[in-house]
Parts: sequence; structure tokens; C-alpha cells
Amino acid sequence: LKINQMIRLADQATRVIESLQIVNFLAKEQDGLIVLHLPFQFHEDIRTQDLYIESDRSNKGQISGNKYRIVLFLDMDALGKMAVDASCQDKTIRLTLKCSTLYVCEFMQTLLQDLREALAGKGYSVVGVQCIEDRNTSLWKSEFIRDYSMLSCNVIDVCA
Repeated sequence: LKINQMIRLADQATRVIESLQIVNFLAKEQDGLIVLHLPFQFHEDIRTQDLYIESDRSNKGQISGNKYRIVLFLDMDALGKMAVDASCQDKTIRLTLKCSTLYVCEFMQTLLQDLREALAGKGYSVVGVQCIEDRNTSLWKSEFIRDYSMLSCNVIDVCA
């Protein structure tokens, strides 16, 4: 009985991974975007954190090799909902942390200097790091996703 449950779980996980690979392939081709859903175990439950990696497509749809935007949406047990919006070009980084409460924003502010120093130690030039209060990161997330045609479509055309 336990083996059959494990086999069903492995089969479901494989189908989910295959589906995500197809979505990522299409999203990369269409929008220059890769989407990763990262499960995190907390004391009470498991929550998925969403990571979006966008490559620069300003050169007539061709992917540029040196400019990226990384957006991470977090739903943490102690810190609440947060968003990290970072852009990197030629070892130069700009970073904005969006926190859902002023308390969390003030806490994160105390860590920004350590982050700057750690990035500089890895050879990055940090030109902007800020932490702002944004009480509605869920709305910002939906607006972010809406900008990508692959993720905002209600229908996917499949040709066999």
C-alpha cells in the first residue's frame, strides 16, 4: 500500500515538473522569462515562493547575455509577504525589497549594509539598494505577471 502511494506521488510530481518545463520553455521563447516555484517548509505548513528570472530582450527579441531582472515573491511565516526586485547588468546590481509592514521594512533596513558588503565582496557594484513598505505585494505581483504575455494568457495553444 505504501509503495503504491509513493509511486502515485512520484508520478504526480513528474507530471507537474514536465508541465512547468513546458511553461518555462514557452515563456522563455515568448517573454525571455523563467519561472520557478520553490516550496518552503514552515512550522505549520508548506508555502510556495515564486522566482521569476527575466533576460533582456531589447535587441529585437534576441536574448542579451548580460542583463537580467530577478523578482522573488516570498510569503514567510515571521516576516509576512515580501517581494525582492533586482536587476543585474555587467556586475552592477540594483535591488528593491518590498515589505508588507513598516516593522519588517525597518528590520530589513538594518541588514542592507551587510548585503551591500557581501555583494561587493563577490565583485558586484551595488548602485542602489532600498527597502520600501508596500502593503499590497499581491497586487504588485498580479500586475507584474500581467506584463508577460505567456503568464497572463487564459489559453495555451498546443499543436501535436
